[in-house]
Order: sequence, then structure tokens, then C-alpha cells
Amino acid sequence: MGTPVWAHDGIICTGESYKKVVKLTFAKGASLKDPAPLFNSIRDGNARRAIDIHEGEENRPQQFWQVETF
Repeated sequence: MGTPVWAHDGIICTGESYKKVVKLTFAKGASLKDPAPLFNSIRDGNARRAIDIHEGEENRPQQFWQVETF
């Protein structure tokens, strides 16, 4: 089974599933403004940032649209 990858002129995001969390890792996440804030993992990286989604956690799909694209 492979890792899902979302791309448009390069990798935007990958999705990884773990036992207790689903992780969305944004390749250039450190360059994005995050007013919501959504990024809650790998926050001090120079390039990547990630969002960990835990089971039972409230979904915030409207806040995904607030993240500026690169």
C-alpha cells in the first residue's frame, strides 16, 4: 500500500495513517500562513509542517481554506 500524495506542479501534501493519528504533511508548509492555526505537528521545521488528525477530533474543514497556498 502506498502513501497518498496530492500534487500540482510538485508535491503539496502527503497523507500517512498511523495507529492513533492520520498525518497530513505539507512539503512547503513552513512557507504558508496559518491563521486558524491548523498545523499542530512539525511546527519548527524549515520546510515541512504537518496536521495530525486524531480519532474523535472535531473536523474543521472550513479552516483548511484559510491556509494560504504557495
